[in-house]
Amino acid sequence: MVNLLKFKDKAEYADGRQTSLSGKEAYEIYAGEVQGHLEKVEGKSIFLGKIQRLILGEVEELWDWVAIAEYPSRKAMLEMIMNPEYQKSEVHRSAGLEGQLNIETK
Repeated sequence: MVNLLKFKDKAEYADGRQTSLSGKEAYEIYAGEVQGHLEKVEGKSIFLGKIQRLILGEVEELWDWVAIAEYPSRKAMLEMIMNPEYQKSEVHRSAGLEGQLNIETK
């Protein structure tokens, strides 16, 4: 799974909690916690990096980061995202991201 990530300037939690976190900082909480969730379904994080520049092509605005995760199957990924413990971590992802593209690859 290739993920293109765009962060909010300031994290915004759906439950209305007040925070001084930036979108990037909220996502970093999620990124740290998701490692354990991936391991539970035998998945793994392959790459996480900041996008520096566009070499070829045209876009209105660059994404901030790219993340690549590997799952043994689509079923494993769905099992992970339906898990209540994962959903507790996911609030940080949602709070931090302005936009995201998830691209399934094979």
